[in-house]
Amino acid sequence: MPGAWEILQIRANSVAIGQISLSDARVTKNWAKALINLQRPQGGAILDTRGLPYAPARNNVLKRFLEEGPWGWLFFLDDDVILPPDALMKLLASGRDYIAGMYYQRFAPFAPAHGVAQHNAEGKVQKGPLPPYTPGEIIPADLIATGATLMSRRCVEAMAKRYPRPFEWGFDIAPVPTEGGGFLEAISEDYLFSTRANALGFRSYIHTGVQGRHEFRAVATMQGAEMA
Repeated sequence: MPGAWEILQIRANSVAIGQISLSDARVTKNWAKALINLQRPQGGAILDTRGLPYAPARNNVLKRFLEEGPWGWLFFLDDDVILPPDALMKLLASGRDYIAGMYYQRFAPFAPAHGVAQHNAEGKVQKGPLPPYTPGEIIPADLIATGATLMSRRCVEAMAKRYPRPFEWGFDIAPVPTEGGGFLEAISEDYLFSTRANALGFRSYIHTGVQGRHEFRAVATMQGAEMA
């Protein structure tokens, strides 16, 4: 029978996987196989949220993470990001409070989903390209997409304490006042989360040695394959 210190260690290392999806919750065979093969510590769980827009869905996962278990880590894994088996363990081994695997946008020119914050002439935040890096490096980034992202419990707790809704979609409605003070930036819910986390001292990183594949659907036509 495990001792008290062993139980505490299991809890500290345990990971809840936050998975958001459409109401029908359909995934591809490749994604399901990757989830089955994903190596993970003992004592975790899967927190599945369906049928909500991105920001409310992610906030729902955060709430469940804090209320339902003593897990030490939350790993957001979207239902269209396919990871290698060792991806989660590599992210955990980095020791960072907030770190994402690398994956790419599903439209041309298929740029990295993460980026550096830049400001346009109007002062609005935009995603700029990542600086040069050697594959395998862990590099800081300002704007983190959340499709394959690990965050510590203390990071989640700090965000939930500071912001009533840590994830908020501001892309097409900003600038509007937001709870917790200030105004929403005209960026997606995950980019806003990372800017807020960085402001609280939880620097966001990318592990370029964790390479995910971002799925999208296509159809076959006389001209070849077209995006559906």
